[in-house]
Amino acid sequence: MKNKSSLGLLIVIVLAILGIWWFTTRDSSGMVERLQDEYAFTVKDTASIDKIIIRDKTPAEVTVIKTLSGWQLNGEVPVRWDVIDVLLETLYRQELRNFVPERTQPNVMKAMSVSGVEVEIYQNGKRTKHFVVGNETMDQNASYMMMKGASQPYAVYIPGFNGYLSTRYFAQEHLWRDRKIWGYDNLDIAKVAITYPQQPSQSFEVLVDKETFTVYDGKGQTVQGFDPQAIQQMLGAFKAVNYEAEIIPTDGAYAKQDSIKTFQTPAFEIFAQRKNGESKRLIAYYIPAAEDTFDENDEPAVWDPDRLYAFIEGERFVLVQYYGLGSVLWQLSDLLQPKSVVPNS
Repeated sequence: MKNKSSLGLLIVIVLAILGIWWFTTRDSSGMVERLQDEYAFTVKDTASIDKIIIRDKTPAEVTVIKTLSGWQLNGEVPVRWDVIDVLLETLYRQELRNFVPERTQPNVMKAMSVSGVEVEIYQNGKRTKHFVVGNETMDQNASYMMMKGASQPYAVYIPGFNGYLSTRYFAQEHLWRDRKIWGYDNLDIAKVAITYPQQPSQSFEVLVDKETFTVYDGKGQTVQGFDPQAIQQMLGAFKAVNYEAEIIPTDGAYAKQDSIKTFQTPAFEIFAQRKNGESKRLIAYYIPAAEDTFDENDEPAVWDPDRLYAFIEGERFVLVQYYGLGSVLWQLSDLLQPKSVVPNS
């Protein structure tokens, strides 16, 4: 009887030990799985990403959507290909570097709540990632990130890359917007007009009808003897001309735009129209030169020799370069072979 009791007690103890082992093993495995979900910041199938939403605390927000014609900002205008390329590569390569020490977690999470950037990733129409990007780590080779609803933040990096990732996640529209001014294919252009208010003799207008060109000077007179190849070269440049940067409210020049329009004579005006009637007009204005700038005669320059202010469609205020516009900034004399002007009949 005593042996039976001892055997029964032994069985109970063994079963209890097995139960505790099974419970703790299961709980530990579940915890590991939960933590893995918390730091699963990598997206290996970036081709399936069709929407990205980024918002910050300013507040600013952008939504970039993949369409049949490419990635678009808020579903309306093309985005910069280099920006979306870098972000998709970041999502593909970023991974956990290390856990954040428990003692520093409160400070990291507090900073995230104040200045963190929220990111939502959609794949095939479904949101698959929702995380916050915080500040860089002390060594500046990783950034703190935290999944929405997670228990703690993590240090995330790109193996082999020296630098942090937070600068790749931004919500300012002007930084996402494609900087092409026209983006028109030469075969789709119906009209180009370039006006020089201070050099009216160099102004002109070109009408395109299939492969036939009609050229007018600044007075509306028909121009003969132009070079068709020169016009083809000019038209071909309208597809890829970019502005340098958009001028935004935090820039000092932003407050000057009304006075620029009111008191300055434009340097030039470029108008291009597609066959479907869509058009864009850029009006450029001189920028006063810095004090230490000199012209080709070694005299103090009046105007900046490299850059101009410009308005696209009278609204968007941008910075442009002579160099960047050079391929479309033609004068009438550039088109003539030889120079000849015939009055309209």
